[in-house]
Amino acid sequence: MGGKALTGPQGNEDAKKDRTKESIIETRKLESYAEHVTSEMHACSLCGAVRYKKVPVKRIGKLWVCMTCLKELKLALDDLERWENETKIKDKTEQQVDKGLGLDDA
Repeated sequence: MGGKALTGPQGNEDAKKDRTKESIIETRKLESYAEHVTSEMHACSLCGAVRYKKVPVKRIGKLWVCMTCLKELKLALDDLERWENETKIKDKTEQQVDKGLGLDDA
C-alpha cells in the first residue's frame, strides 16, 4: 500500500511547495516574455500612450507616433486649406468692418 497519497500536514506541505514552485516558474516566464516584448513597445510622443502591436507606432525623425494620432493629424492636415481660407475670409471681413467704421490704421 505504498501508492497511497499523503494526507494530513505532510500532504498539505508538499502541495504548498508544488504551488510555490509553479508560481515561481510562471513568474520567471512572464518576466522573460515582458523583457522580450518591452523592446517592441514605444510611447507615442503626441498622446503619451504606450503602444504595441494592437496599435502600431511609426518613427518620424526621433519621435514615435501612434496610428491613432497619425490619423487625427492627417484629418487636420486635410482640413488645413479650408481652415486657411476661413481665416483669410475672417481677416478680410474684419478689415472691411474696421475700414467702414473708420478704424483702419492707414
